[in-house]
Amino acid sequence: MIKVLKTNDIREADRYTIEHEPVSSIDMMERAGTKAFEIIWKDIIKQSKIHHFSVFCGVGDNGGDGLVISRKLADIKISHQVYILETSERYTDDCKENLERYKELGLDVIVLTPENYEFELQENSIIIDSIFGIGLNREIEGFAAEVIQKLNASSNKTIALDIPTGLFTENNKDRNFDNIIKADYTFSFQFPKLTFFFPDTAKYIGKWELIDVRIHQDFIRDVDAIAYYMQTRDFPQMLPPRRDFAHKGTFGHALLLAGSKGKVGAAVLAGRACLRSGIGLLSIQAPKVAYQILQTSIPEAIVIEDEGNNFLTEFNLKQNFSAIGIGPGIGQNEQTQNMLKLLIQAVDSPLVLDADALNILAENKTWLSFLPINSILTPHPGELRRLIGDWGNDYQRFQMLKEFA
Repeated sequence: MIKVLKTNDIREADRYTIEHEPVSSIDMMERAGTKAFEIIWKDIIKQSKIHHFSVFCGVGDNGGDGLVISRKLADIKISHQVYILETSERYTDDCKENLERYKELGLDVIVLTPENYEFELQENSIIIDSIFGIGLNREIEGFAAEVIQKLNASSNKTIALDIPTGLFTENNKDRNFDNIIKADYTFSFQFPKLTFFFPDTAKYIGKWELIDVRIHQDFIRDVDAIAYYMQTRDFPQMLPPRRDFAHKGTFGHALLLAGSKGKVGAAVLAGRACLRSGIGLLSIQAPKVAYQILQTSIPEAIVIEDEGNNFLTEFNLKQNFSAIGIGPGIGQNEQTQNMLKLLIQAVDSPLVLDADALNILAENKTWLSFLPINSILTPHPGELRRLIGDWGNDYQRFQMLKEFA
């Protein structure tokens, strides 16, 4: 699992590494820019016939990263043009140093200023965005905004360094999204940013990739995360190994309460998913109308007929179940609602609540306090709104969801 950090902690990661590795800040910048260049070389330059880059740099450390890449492009004689958006005359020390290193190669940059910010992109030139990084904390205005809009209006592919210019790492509520770079690729240094995972901002990220800039492992170990990014390789470690002489009784017995007239398909899909997860035994309790369909569709399952013909009216806990799932296709009949209430109060096993079980809970929020420990709720956005209320943007939804959980 990879930690997702707050902006201040990402900055602190660099500072801690510089102090404890130790390494100079200019060498940290060199490390980041070189790693990004290596990906550009391997995945773009070697794989395509397009060998021209337009590098747009700011006057901060993100701009310095872009200048490192520009110098590497010059070293291997790849055609490129560097533009400096001089939004301030105060360059950071490391950006200024890298600009001098670039000029020492006998190469010129085009400086864009409020008085003159005209430029022309070569057709098919790849844009590298290193204008503003994670340090940005205000809306982009003035000529920089117009430059961004012109870049977005072009058909050129865009690579953003660390984060697309103009995008905040966490909360982008009430933003002018016209003034945010819309990247095709984002090379994020060490940590993914929280905004990468929100539908309303992910479209500005494009395909993203993490670049290991060797942040000090002690810092990574000790820092608190606001979320965790899980990768495919993390999941096998979470699953217990299957012993050689295990059998179906070893792997738990689940009860699924699902289905109603016209919605038996939901019970079929949920039952197949449960078996796919690796459960040893599965019982499905469903109304009588579902009996023949379930016996035919899922012969592995034990089907328990409910007393109700068309919807669920009761639950059967004559056996000890490892886990209980309820909700797919059950509807919201009054008897079904009463059954859910009694079930929540009667069981200690973890519950998985989905679909109409969530809609019933949304109408009876006092029942939430009776949910067994380790229960899992699986709402889609509409069901989540009914549970926690509406939100202004995806970051606010994330915060409300954490509070609800």
